[in-house]
Amino acid sequence: DYLLLIRYCEQSRVALGVWNIEYVGDDYNESVAASEAMRRLPRFGHSNNFADLFSSNPSDVNDYIYGLLFGGALVLSLFFAWTFLLIIFKCLGPRRVGSLSGAPFQQPPRVIVYKRPTISRVIFCFCSLIFIIFSVLFVTHGLTNLQSAATSVSEGISTLNNVVTNVDRATEQVKAVGPRAGKARQEFRAQFLDPSFCLYKQSLNKTETGTDFPKIVASLEDTLGRLGDMFVNETHELEEAVNATQSTVSDVGNHNENIDVADWQALLVIIPFICVPSILLTGVVMVWYGVIIPWFQCLLNWVFLPILCIQTFWAYCFSATTMLAASANSDFCLGQDISPDVSVMDILANSGYNEEDLIFRLVRFYVSQCTAGPLPTKFMIDYRNELAVATDTLNEFTRLMTDVTTSASQSVAEVCGEDDFTALEARVSVMSNGVNGLLAAIKVGVNAMRCDTIIPIYVNGVYGATCTYSVTGVTWAFSASLVVAVMGMIMITLRSSWSAVEFPLRPHEVSDRAFDLDDELRKDINYASSEDRWEDETEEDLLSKP
Repeated sequence: DYLLLIRYCEQSRVALGVWNIEYVGDDYNESVAASEAMRRLPRFGHSNNFADLFSSNPSDVNDYIYGLLFGGALVLSLFFAWTFLLIIFKCLGPRRVGSLSGAPFQQPPRVIVYKRPTISRVIFCFCSLIFIIFSVLFVTHGLTNLQSAATSVSEGISTLNNVVTNVDRATEQVKAVGPRAGKARQEFRAQFLDPSFCLYKQSLNKTETGTDFPKIVASLEDTLGRLGDMFVNETHELEEAVNATQSTVSDVGNHNENIDVADWQALLVIIPFICVPSILLTGVVMVWYGVIIPWFQCLLNWVFLPILCIQTFWAYCFSATTMLAASANSDFCLGQDISPDVSVMDILANSGYNEEDLIFRLVRFYVSQCTAGPLPTKFMIDYRNELAVATDTLNEFTRLMTDVTTSASQSVAEVCGEDDFTALEARVSVMSNGVNGLLAAIKVGVNAMRCDTIIPIYVNGVYGATCTYSVTGVTWAFSASLVVAVMGMIMITLRSSWSAVEFPLRPHEVSDRAFDLDDELRKDINYASSEDRWEDETEEDLLSKP
């Protein structure tokens, strides 16, 4: 018994070493600047606690969602207000708002240097270049970081799936060992504890052999009893934890597949956003230098301008959506204590778990770098040690049956006879194989849940993928798409830049054909060619008029 106790203590020490609870991972010491920037976006008095999204109280969930939606609505309201203003300018016509209606610039007579077209074209060219640059940044800094996050999460999911599979396999085997251990103990008791059984013959007693077979048999029975009784409640909790983990891993994997962007998909995004503004920029430069091609002007107005409008609308919608994602991501990473660890524990608490639940204690243990409280799954180590002791006892029993002889130089097989010894050997062999198989499964489960296995998954998945690559990528995607949208709206507003400047006719130059036009056009022509309009006015006077 003393030797078995020493063996048990040694197994505990080795098992804790295998678990490697002294492993220390990386801390989340420094938050990403993008997280802090997105966290400061206005919520209009609503909550910025990401864990509220998992609250059982609907008012907490709605309060957090409304805070996110207000930010997205603010971005979209800017687009719709600007669009509405452009529609009003178009309806007012060139006589009231000039080139803002989309009509070509009309140079006033007696004004030698007309600066307005030049200013408009300079602004248009600048906006076109910014449009192209931020379209590239959207891919290189936005999608690239999101792809890095997706890759890191995929690797973590693969490793975690292996952990869950190994633990689940060990749990299933442990669940099945209880009934088998109970049945084996009954058969063992019926066969080996019978006083007429050969092991109790006088020739095999301790005096004759130096081996106390009845004591070894009693030890085996006790070991089988403990294997069947322990790890029952813990198995049920561990199974629930495994199922919850499998469900979470599956959900994360499905969402992660949507983020996975291949190189050719990134090119499909970036090419149109480079080509369209480049073609419009070319048209502006051509007109600037007096090169006017009618069919190219037609393409600019009826093909590329509508495409630019669609791209701008898409950029606004995407920026509003990514603003929600970036804000939520930042809320999670900064939590209520500038750490995602707090958010993780708050999410568990809001999901209905408490400190009595195994999954809560497991997550807290690993999130704290294996330092918070006692080892939650120490029962697995205890069970492993019990199995190791049972294995040693069975192996010792098998060796003694082969080696022990009586004072009459008879072996156990000779004393028991062929039938009894064969049955005895078969029974011990079955028990030994079962215990060895269970011990192997438990070893795999224990090794799968080592600190140096789980902590890197958490650090890479949360600190790396979610709170570094993801928040940086989403913030860049939001910022770049918003800049692209604003530049696109400015380019649409200054669409007169790729049209040639028109010189209005004087009254005596207006032919009779002009009066065959509709009334609105005739009003514009008369207004543009009116002597009273330009006779004594300078360009500054004209510019000061609405």
